[in-house]
Amino acid sequence: MMQKCILVLGMHRSGTSALSGLLNIMGVYQGLDLLPPSNANRKGFFENKHILDFNEKVFYEHNSSSDDIFFSDKHLMIDKYAKELKSLIAEAFGDVRCFSIKDPRICLLFPIYEKALTDMGIMMHPLII
Repeated sequence: MMQKCILVLGMHRSGTSALSGLLNIMGVYQGLDLLPPSNANRKGFFENKHILDFNEKVFYEHNSSSDDIFFSDKHLMIDKYAKELKSLIAEAFGDVRCFSIKDPRICLLFPIYEKALTDMGIMMHPLII
């Protein structure tokens, strides 16, 4: 059985939470530790907290942030981060047949996700909103 990962890609306030919410209703697994709803997004973000923490760490280690208009992935240590991400994905999603990952930061960190998922033999399905 080949695992499938739906990557929900889109920047903040673009409808990624609505799309991820729909995937959740359809039964696509998103992990156990999702960010709670807030006043800014009352129905929920549908973002895995561990994925968010990982993404923030990558930006922090590059003295950047997801709103840095000068951020470039050309200096990312893709192999190093992909190795760490593979462990995170294995822990968060195990052998679930189909799961989704959503975090707007992935738009900037996509090469890391592409490498990790490819190395793991997980079929990647990017959805761009």
